[in-house]
Amino acid sequence: MQSPFKFLDSYTKEDRHLFFGRDAEIEELYHKIFESKILLVYGISGTGKTSLINCGLANKFNDSDWLPINIRRGSNINESWRKHTEKKVISNIKGKDLKKSVKSLYLDYFKPIYFIFDQFEELFIQGSKPEISKFIENLKNVIALNLPINIILVIREEYLANISELESHVSDIFKNHVRINYISKEKARETIVKPLEKAGFKIEQAASDEIISQMITAYKIVDLAYLQIYMQGLFDFCKDSISKSEPISKDLLVKFGKVDEKINDFFTNELINKDEGLIKPALVLFVSPEGTKQIVKKEKLNDFFDHKKELVDAVIKGLGKNIVFTENYIELKHDALSRAIYNDAHKTINDLHFLKRQIEYCIKENEPVSKDFLKKLKPYHKIFFNFFTPKERKAIKESEKQVRIIKTIIQFIIPVAVLFLLFLVIPPLMNTCKEMREEKAFAKILIKENKGFSKHKYREYQKKYIAGNSKDILITGNQNLKNFKLDLSEVTIEEYDIFCSEKNIRIPLQPKGYLLDDPVVNISYTEAKEFAKWCGKRLPTLTEINYALYEFGTVFSINEFKKEFEWTSDTIRIGNYLFNFLKPVSFKIPKGSYYLRPFIRKHQSGKVGFRCAKDVK
Repeated sequence: MQSPFKFLDSYTKEDRHLFFGRDAEIEELYHKIFESKILLVYGISGTGKTSLINCGLANKFNDSDWLPINIRRGSNINESWRKHTEKKVISNIKGKDLKKSVKSLYLDYFKPIYFIFDQFEELFIQGSKPEISKFIENLKNVIALNLPINIILVIREEYLANISELESHVSDIFKNHVRINYISKEKARETIVKPLEKAGFKIEQAASDEIISQMITAYKIVDLAYLQIYMQGLFDFCKDSISKSEPISKDLLVKFGKVDEKINDFFTNELINKDEGLIKPALVLFVSPEGTKQIVKKEKLNDFFDHKKELVDAVIKGLGKNIVFTENYIELKHDALSRAIYNDAHKTINDLHFLKRQIEYCIKENEPVSKDFLKKLKPYHKIFFNFFTPKERKAIKESEKQVRIIKTIIQFIIPVAVLFLLFLVIPPLMNTCKEMREEKAFAKILIKENKGFSKHKYREYQKKYIAGNSKDILITGNQNLKNFKLDLSEVTIEEYDIFCSEKNIRIPLQPKGYLLDDPVVNISYTEAKEFAKWCGKRLPTLTEINYALYEFGTVFSINEFKKEFEWTSDTIRIGNYLFNFLKPVSFKIPKGSYYLRPFIRKHQSGKVGFRCAKDVK
């Protein structure tokens, strides 16, 4: 017995006897199509836009008044438009431009022509600016022909804003449009009851209401794709479980299973639990970073499996009825499938597309890929390396080779360099240690003998050294800024340790490998402010740092690899964030190129340092 449900296939003109619940939308489309040359049809994925046009709208016309040309972008929307037009033309017009092909098409059939651009968002997701510009030119030329030609653009609602790129060239593109909403409960009941009646089955109203109720509970809306999956399974179950004279009841639905469970089982069995070593890795090719389906060239699938025909055939066979072929292209049948794949592997899909954009940029700019890129690629290298094009793979291999060479050189040089440095450093270091021991011994004697040099005075001496040392520089201000002194470098770990000893507090944990003369980090705003107050200084303002770094930048000690931020006494509040100054990488940056970055004032972690300032009387 043939199923009255279309599963994930869209309805065609021949399915008129099975297409129910969309009469109002069909009438609206039919009236709108005559209002202008262009009709914009938009709606959320799963609302049945394609079926409404190819089945609902198509059946409103006689064959003598309906010549549809369905167009998908493929690799280039303009080439697809020309090729699909040439296919329908009877006369030999190969090599001619689109405008002449359209004229020939009309002269061959003398019918109104309807160019239907399904999934038009692909032009904006995958297309280039030259491709969009050429499409606009073709669109204007075709519309300008004095022929009965209509353009139907079918696009997902979330990409509707991209149409504005065309509006400046085709002014009335937004004037004639139809929004396709999710189907209502009453109309959804028709899509359940009437197809079953066509197959000779009856369903109790309580049972159909239960199906709709379960779907709304699970998905908040009646998703037609999910409904078709469930009803196809229910129909197969009923064929083997009951006779046609017995109505489908709620009890039978309980035996069959809940809506969300059956839909999840379908996706798990058809996609998620497929051969993990063969089919599952290939699924990432069919899904865009936005979670929508995307067309894959068969050549790309061959390349993914190193042109091993038996593997490619196994993947195609394994995906079976869930994919469709269009010339040399393969794609998933429905966005419902791509959503299921994306939900299962969204991190892998997003990471791979991010890495792909990075390598494309490196190739364009003729730069080697970074070590950070290779580090991110490492988890995917074994299984997904062929996700990239041959040109991209070549660039990655060359960069990996360079990294290996550098690593080998470093492994040889470092031991030699360490020995050489030890030879240079150890003798002076021994003398320095000796001097330090003598100084400490002298300080102990002074304290012990109480010769006017107490431990407190010794700390005061250190404190004065910090407050009045030669680390700062006089910054000459302007009419808007008074003269002030600003430390040449950040407060060091050694200096902050003295402050901590004085205040009897513990110094925050410093990163591994930091030395005493490195900038102290992991300091909160309050702690930085207390230190500045303790040594008779203050934190500089954002304006002071900007001015000092621009006017006198080359004399300052900047350690970009040790920390990211410097605290300032003032902040700019935007929303819930306090903004502090972030140092530029180089002082050769033109004026106005300094950046503000968010940093929460109470946040204790992060490589945050600071320097002090002092007013000049």
